[in-house]
Amino acid sequence: MPLNWNFPAKIGPKTRSQVTFIERTMIQHVVNSGWLEGKLRRPEKPKPSIDIKQVRYQRTLAKIKAWQTKQKRAKTALRKLERTKAYYENTLQA
Repeated sequence: MPLNWNFPAKIGPKTRSQVTFIERTMIQHVVNSGWLEGKLRRPEKPKPSIDIKQVRYQRTLAKIKAWQTKQKRAKTALRKLERTKAYYENTLQA
């Protein structure tokens, strides 16, 4: 069956009246619901006031803690490496 690109122009009067009725019903629903006046738009939420200095201070404290943890791990790793170095120095001398 070939495609008929002129399909809307060949709709019979009965079908055209049905389409018109559906369109009219949809338009009435949209207007009665107030959608054209913006009732679907969400109300804007007020932005919470954030104290930037307090946030930056907390962020700085977290970074200090992270670097202190890294420093502690580095000290432990160096201690273990020193022991390993001493072990190999003793075994190589023997």
